Formats: sequence, structure tokens, C-alpha cells
Amino acid sequence: MSQNNHVKIEVADPSALGLLGLAIVTFVASANKFGIVSGVSLVIPWAIFLGAFVQLIACLNDIKHGNVFGTTAFGGYAFFWFGMAMSWMIQLGVFGETMKAAADPKAFGFVFLGYLIFTLYMTIGSIETNKTLLIIFILIDFLFIGLALSSFGIAYHYTHMLAAISELLIALMSFYGSAANVLNKTFGREFLPLGKPMNTINDMQNRRDFLKTAAFAALGSGMAINSVLAGEGAAPALFNINKSGVTPKMKLRFFPYELRLRHVFTVAAYSRTTTPDVQVEIEYDGIIGYGEASMPPYLQHELGTMDSVLAFLKKVQDVIGQFSDPFRLEDILSYIDSLSAGDSAAKTAVDIALHDLVGKLLQAPWYKIWGLDKEKAPSTTFTIGIDTPDVVREKTKECAGQFNILKVKLGRDNDKEMIETIRSVTDLPIAIDANQGWKDKHYALDMIHWLKEKGIVMIEQPMPKEQLDDIAWVTGQSPLPVFADESVQRLKDIVGLKDVFTGINIKLMKCTGMREAWKMVTLARALGMKVMVGCMTETSCAISAASQFSPAVDFADLDGSLLIANDRFKGMEVVKGKITLPDLPGIGVVKI
Repeated sequence: MSQNNHVKIEVADPSALGLLGLAIVTFVASANKFGIVSGVSLVIPWAIFLGAFVQLIACLNDIKHGNVFGTTAFGGYAFFWFGMAMSWMIQLGVFGETMKAAADPKAFGFVFLGYLIFTLYMTIGSIETNKTLLIIFILIDFLFIGLALSSFGIAYHYTHMLAAISELLIALMSFYGSAANVLNKTFGREFLPLGKPMNTINDMQNRRDFLKTAAFAALGSGMAINSVLAGEGAAPALFNINKSGVTPKMKLRFFPYELRLRHVFTVAAYSRTTTPDVQVEIEYDGIIGYGEASMPPYLQHELGTMDSVLAFLKKVQDVIGQFSDPFRLEDILSYIDSLSAGDSAAKTAVDIALHDLVGKLLQAPWYKIWGLDKEKAPSTTFTIGIDTPDVVREKTKECAGQFNILKVKLGRDNDKEMIETIRSVTDLPIAIDANQGWKDKHYALDMIHWLKEKGIVMIEQPMPKEQLDDIAWVTGQSPLPVFADESVQRLKDIVGLKDVFTGINIKLMKCTGMREAWKMVTLARALGMKVMVGCMTETSCAISAASQFSPAVDFADLDGSLLIANDRFKGMEVVKGKITLPDLPGIGVVKI
């Protein structure tokens, strides 16, 4: 096994420095506009060094952060001040009398008008940063209005004064913004409030992102299906529909099934030996698609109870026959989703069964339909629950030679003992799931730094999902990627977590199934976030369904079927620790 070492270069947030440069140069320039000082000779050095070079440095550092907004803002205004300094030098005759005589002050008007347009759309972007920056951009809008109008000679006295007042207020707000950025970072808390984003645009964008993602996912699926049909023999042979010559109808069957765990399973909150489960079948023209709903007791509030799952499936059983075409996945599953606000596990069972059915009708596995390469499927973690040192040591010995990465549940008062015990047996990479067990952000960060030294490679849900500000603080300083688990349920949750977590953990039982999971993968990647696929304790049915998109993720935790003693299916296999997808159609399972 090879090990790659990565060096991460930390780059400081340049906002404080950039705002300081803006504050100084506008403070000096406003004094000139108010007539407190005369001429621009001594304004030029500050325009070049504080207005231009300092903001250019901030721009270059925001490039390293991948911050398009900061890069564009600081870069745009840096070159504005370079331009202003050179223009003033032309007016002063630095480049000769000929250039001085040819200078038309009205040219400034068009420059200011152009920068007004630039500042207006940057103001819209600043809505999603913080209120201090939003106020600064609004004031810059008024500054350029005043500068443009006064340059064209329109109500000169009043527009010149508007520019002067706006510039002074920009300086004062920029001083405050710079101070807040410095002191908040220094003290590790909100020493001076910057004001939270208004989220107006994001609220609108969430809806748009959902629609766009759904459209692209559907289009991508359709294109992949078409390529399967075109590239693997005659198209009619791939469809196994309407064998009887009469119009078939979909039929849904389901029954309770209790999963028996091989070992007592303990997380931060409690322990268990069984998991309630419901097995689902959808039949169409003699072809059967399989699905399941798993409901760990500690998640029944989110996933549903045995009674609520059975009640929901009875509703679906009564209406599914009205859909004569199983290929209308989006229509069918959108309708089923609309039947209730919750019941995610029950919806997942129907979703998996329907995907399995459609894949079998197409005679293609879903990883091919999605256009994925099964060879890119990652290794899966194997989970070691919280237990006594002796039990943990024995569990680790059992699995260390079979897997390439382990997953350890933490979140109690014996976290370090757990890791030290495992490290006495193996040096395999370890993923950590704290299951919201760490309540204090400073403790969480200290633990992460300690875990990094112990060969841990990622952290999952370090703190309670309600403490998003604390988690964002931890993630911003963490040497390891931090993934959302309890904090993310469905597609609509992702955008709000972009700057809180490094990545998301997608679990079919929480997100309502394969349809939404694929959209979540697409959106998370579009937002620059990492992706993990996880599971509950499940049979190979749901595990194989989730594994179909595993080639598109960074981490996989698909050991759920390995933890139970009464699996009903054979499907995805773990070979030398790696997820190995069969070429069977649908979700790739056979009943045993």
C-alpha cells in the first residue's frame, strides 16, 4: 500500500489588509475633496501604495483562496487607483506638457461611469458576504455616482459633495471592517460583528439550483441511456417490456424485516444489536425491482418508524398502478415525494426498487447509465464502534488485513483511548465520525489536531448540527477535511453548508434515494465541495444501490451489509478493501 504525503500551504485571509488599503486612500482622498488639503500631489503615493499595491496583494491572496468575489473586487479597485495615480500625474505634467494639455477631464466621467456599473453588480454579490461589506459597496455606488456626475459638470457642487461624503464614510467603514477581520481572527471569536449575510440571493438560488441540478441530472441520465442503447447491440433487444402483449401495471409489495447485527454497535448516543428494516418489491411485466428502508432507532425521527414506513408504503401501493411507464422516474418519484413531508426511508425504498426495475428493463447497471467508470470506485471504510479496549483491539485485528481504511466512532470521553488502542494494532488510515459528540469548538479543534498526528484522514460531523457557526470556525482552521452528516439531509441543504463543511456525506435513507443522491453529487461538485457516500446498517440491496455512484465520490462508507448476519442479497462486494461493482443490471443484486 502506498501512502501519499500532501503539503498544504495556509494562506491568510487578505480582507483586513485590503480594507486597510481602501480605508487609508479614501480617507486621504476625501480630505482633498472637502478642501481640507489642496492638490493631489501628496495623494498620489497613497493611491499607488495603499490604494493600488495593497489591494493588489489582497487580490493575489484571494486568488489562492479560490475566492472569485474577493479577487475581482480587490483587483478591480487596485487597478482603479493605479489609473487614478497616473491620470493625476498626467494632469500635473509629469509626462510632459503635451500630454497635460491634451487631457480632457470629462474622460474621468466615463471611467467613473464604468466603475459604477462594475460596483453595482459587485454590490449584489456583497449581499452574500457580510453586512459591513454590503454597506461599503453601497457607499462606493454613491461615490461613483457623485464622481461621474461632477466630472460631466452636472450639479457640480452637490455631486462633488456627495462624492466627498461617500468617500469619507467608505474610509470609516473600511477601518471598521479591517479592524473586525483582524481582531476576530486574533481572538478566535466575534470581537467586532461584521453582520451575517442577508441570504436573499441564496434563498432564491436554492430553488434555482434545485431545478438546474434536476434538469442536468435528468439530461445526463438520458444521454447515458441513449449511449447504452446505441452502443451495445440492437436497441429493441435491451428492452424487456410488455412480454405478454397487454399493457402491464406496476405492483408494489413490502414486508418488515429485522436486521441482526454481528456485533453490538455503539455510537456517541447509544448501543444496539438490531435494526428495523422493510423490504420492498416493485413488479412490472414479470420483472422485479428490489428496495429497502432501514430505520436505525436513533434516527427514526428523521427516517420514520416501522409503523410510519408501512403506512406510507400502503399509500404508494394504492397509487403506483396509475403510472403505466416505469421510465418516468422523475414524475413518479416527485409525486411519491409529495405524498408527505417526511418518510425519507420509505421513499428511499420505493426509489431503489424503481431504479432497480428500470435498470433491469434497460439491461444496464446504473453506474453505466450515469456514465461512470466502476474502476474508479474507492475503498470503503470499515466501522469500529465505541467499546472497551479489549473488544476494540480484537475487532481491529479481525478487519485490519481486509480493509484499506477504517472508520472509528468517537464522541465520548474515551476518544483518545479508542485511537491509541487501534494504533497499537494497525497504522491504516482512519476516518472519524464524532456523531455530534464534541460540544465545544476549541475542544473539537484540539482533538482534530491531535487526530491528524495519529494518521486520521477526515472528520465527520464533529459537533451538533445546530452549531453551524462553531463548525464553520472549526472547518476554517482544521488540518483535515470536515464532512457534514447529520447537518445534511437533502439537496436543499447543500448550498447553506458550502462555507461550513469541506464536504457532505450522502446517505440514501436520508435523501430519499438514488434520484436525489445523484443530484446532490452534481450540486456539491458544482460548489467545489467534496463528496462522501455513507449508509446505515442495511442489506446488500441498499448498499449496492449507493455503490452505483461511488465512482464519483472522494470517500465511501459502505460497510453496512458487512455488519449484519442475515443479508437477503448478494450484490456489491468488497475485494481487498475496494468497492467492486458487478455488471448485473439495475442496482446489481440477486436474492439469496
